[in-house]
Amino acid sequence: ANGHNDGNIWFEPVSVEGAAQISFDARAPHTEYFENGGCYGDSLEVWALIDGNTWALLDTFTVNHDGTALVGDTTGQTITATSQTLIYEGGVLENASSVQLVLDADISASNEEIFVDNVEVTDTTIADGVATETVTEENVVASETFDSGSNTSA
Repeated sequence: ANGHNDGNIWFEPVSVEGAAQISFDARAPHTEYFENGGCYGDSLEVWALIDGNTWALLDTFTVNHDGTALVGDTTGQTITATSQTLIYEGGVLENASSVQLVLDADISASNEEIFVDNVEVTDTTIADGVATETVTEENVVASETFDSGSNTSA
């Protein structure tokens, strides 16, 4: 996402049977270009649509005062120039029967970029005291575009 390609990216809903976890890798090569607040304020919101009818805002990333990272207002997780895995679990994800990840980018300039890859939804079920994980993976983000054409690079 950048200022020319911002908007929403909707991933497919995933059926889950146990406690769900959403994870994805994110990086922003030049966080020093981002603005915090005002009419040019930039953000990345992480939403989950639970069971097709309940919206949950998991995090809103904005640039910190020093311009060195985008910081999630709920979890404190960071997006920097180095790709990092962001993880969401618990709360509304605990008893969901389906989970759909939606990312909402509101970015004011084309040199402010956020890259997302390796999206996974994991559900953990416990049967007879043994935990079993099922992973649903969405590896290719370039095929998902924000409102207009994508200039995504690796």
